[in-house]
Amino acid sequence: MAEQLAMADLDLGRPLLSGFVRGVGVETWWSNSNPVHNRERFEECHDLILKCWTEPGPFRWESRHYTSAT
Repeated sequence: MAEQLAMADLDLGRPLLSGFVRGVGVETWWSNSNPVHNRERFEECHDLILKCWTEPGPFRWESRHYTSAT
């Protein structure tokens, strides 16, 4: 997601304004995730995207809900 938004930013030739909306209801059911952790998972994803945009990679990401090497 971070790479795609960064590429769109370059293609537009002007700053891209990004907004992230936390899913509820149907998204929680569809992903089979506990709604109690919804806010925590959202904040972890947000932090990961910001790290992708601000730090050179590759890097490893390990958190309570997500683990990935990017």
